[in-house]
Amino acid sequence: MTPKMFLRILVLATAIVLPSVSSSSFFQNPQTDGYRRQTSVTLIPRGPNGQLVSLTRADIYLDVWNGGQLAPLPRNGQAATLRLDQDWLCSAWTELCKNHMEPARIVLQAEGYAPITAIIYWPGQTRPGDRPPVASAGIELSGGRDIRIEEGSTRSIDITFHQASSRLVRIVEENGNPAAGILLDVLLYFAATSHVGGIEGESLASGKTDANGQLTIPDVDGEVAVEFGERNRYVFQSPDRVSRFRKLITPTGTPAVTTLVLHRFLKQSLDIHFVNRNGSASGLILGTCLKFCSGACCGDEATTDATGHVHVEDFYPEEIDSLYLTDKSGSVLWRGNVPRVGISGNAPTITLPATSR
Repeated sequence: MTPKMFLRILVLATAIVLPSVSSSSFFQNPQTDGYRRQTSVTLIPRGPNGQLVSLTRADIYLDVWNGGQLAPLPRNGQAATLRLDQDWLCSAWTELCKNHMEPARIVLQAEGYAPITAIIYWPGQTRPGDRPPVASAGIELSGGRDIRIEEGSTRSIDITFHQASSRLVRIVEENGNPAAGILLDVLLYFAATSHVGGIEGESLASGKTDANGQLTIPDVDGEVAVEFGERNRYVFQSPDRVSRFRKLITPTGTPAVTTLVLHRFLKQSLDIHFVNRNGSASGLILGTCLKFCSGACCGDEATTDATGHVHVEDFYPEEIDSLYLTDKSGSVLWRGNVPRVGISGNAPTITLPATSR
């Protein structure tokens, strides 16, 4: 047998063995969005006692990096159909065919009941909370209900609504006292996949907390984003995974009041003395870059005096990511972090690196 004949036999034998491996190994990449074969789930809306209810809304929020779009789900009488295959998904929003899909979200509403949102994770996607990815798609509802959907399947699931009731968000200081006059934006949360982590969702309520630190919000069976409406010098003590100014909550069950703790930045004046090896340190410009920022994050803060000293009275170290020093032409002479003030309280001295002239 010649070497060439042996090679042909080896290739043929390999081809015979390969079909014994699961076809999903070849056709379903862990990062492929949606299924290739038609897969559908009929969502049957039911009330608290198991009775059928009529949907007033059935949408899916399809998401890619930096934006998404709502698409209506097909309706059949009182039920809605959720398709998890690529043919339907790409026909619902053609942009999905060009980008990697982020987790989707279904939105269901029925008159007199709290709206329901549920997350759809596609095969192989990483899920929050250090949970490993799984091979199948899944629908995750509030309360921990996780429904796995296999490719090519057709099934029906009951979606149970509960009567809408009054809900409150209460903002308190770290000492437990109510934080009055805090402007909040409350949104039905879909996603936050833009490069700045901006909310993708629908506004539910907006207003300032009352004397008790409370704001009335709609009832939702799903995730709601509570976000500070003004960028003041405070953040949530336990924020969400994207922004220190935002907290994701699920305002269902009891108690009817969701309490969130606010952390205010501590004020501490800043003093630094600069020494310039190339000459005077007078008239140099100190700039700051903010830590919690999604836009223009850096700007001028103060100017050194005749001795190279700079003083900033209204300063909050917790919100500062870094400092920099420039000359009048804008050339950066130094970059660094907020210096720690010694026990004596003396201003630290920073000697600028020498530059050739």
